[in-house]
Amino acid sequence: MILVDSNIIIYYLSADDNAVKFIKQHQGNLAISILTVMEVLSYPFDDEQATKVENFLQKSFVWLEINHDIIFKTAHIRRIKKMKGIDALIAGTALVHHLPLATRNLKDFTHLPIELINPIDKSV
Repeated sequence: MILVDSNIIIYYLSADDNAVKFIKQHQGNLAISILTVMEVLSYPFDDEQATKVENFLQKSFVWLEINHDIIFKTAHIRRIKKMKGIDALIAGTALVHHLPLATRNLKDFTHLPIELINPIDKSV
């Protein structure tokens, strides 16, 4: 299972070749945080587009809820690494579930013991 950051989904929705290849190649083996769902659905879609995107997210990804283990791990990351906001929660989710993280924003996570995958800037 691979945890997917919102930027990869946005690239996919924008028909980025590498993002499309990555999502298709790993179909059935992808997860997203419930926060990623919120981030993606916050983009300025019209109602019809938002419904299509929500359906895509539901059928293409396992949705991971925030639980107390993730909250405690995130608090530790924020306290020790001075990481902020949703990125810290995504990192906490990856660490608690022992998942690699697919993201284009490698610099946001390189200081943590998370396997990082950047499917956008290289051929998949």
